[in-house]
Amino acid sequence: MTRRIGFFFDYDGVLAPITPNPSGGSPDPELISVIRSLSSEHAVAVVSGRDCRYLLERVSGLSGYACVYGLEIVAKGYVVVDEEAYLGVKPRYIEELASEITEKFSRGVGIIVGRTLQGIPLGMSIYWFLRNGKPRELEHIAEKARSKGLVVYDVMRWGDYAEFMDIHVARRSKDEAIRILKTLLDVSKTIYFGDSYSDIPAFKEADVRVLVKHKYNNDLRIEADYTVDVSELTKWLINHIKTLIV
Repeated sequence: MTRRIGFFFDYDGVLAPITPNPSGGSPDPELISVIRSLSSEHAVAVVSGRDCRYLLERVSGLSGYACVYGLEIVAKGYVVVDEEAYLGVKPRYIEELASEITEKFSRGVGIIVGRTLQGIPLGMSIYWFLRNGKPRELEHIAEKARSKGLVVYDVMRWGDYAEFMDIHVARRSKDEAIRILKTLLDVSKTIYFGDSYSDIPAFKEADVRVLVKHKYNNDLRIEADYTVDVSELTKWLINHIKTLIV
């Protein structure tokens, strides 16, 4: 039996550059063309903290999408949605907190609400630019979210531009997302491309780990099978496909 290979990619910092605004940037057209060409013989998917509507708009036509760290997964004609979003009340709490932030926070704070394809809130990212400093109202929102059973993640850095904090309806990670994608796509070997600490769970689940380096993660120390600069990723992928699929 021929093994089905899965090429799984993070989005921000791998397929698309880290931009001055956390709302994100567009993917590299040449790289997207190469990974789409892989999909004729292999499974190609994106595993990201972005929601599925965002990813499908920017990188259409792939085999699968694991969105908001696996809270929604689209592959092989199926849509898998986390139970908390599908049946629970927590999406309403996300909406309430987002409204409160919009009304009460300073102008230097932004919100990105991640939603299912049907528009149900899965979580949100609260971000602030480094030049403005951490908003004093943030801890109040975090405490309120925890009191409602929402999952509050540690503050993370967005390049040299901003910091952000994610609040989700449930705790999911990229290793779980990869396991589900592997089942739906009938993948026996996984090659994962990541660039941050949030990709460590995915690296643990993958058979081959490719660390993508750029100017914002030069100090990152993660064990990987390959390390490649993002500027060379397209060429590197073309040159290493035969080695990777063995």
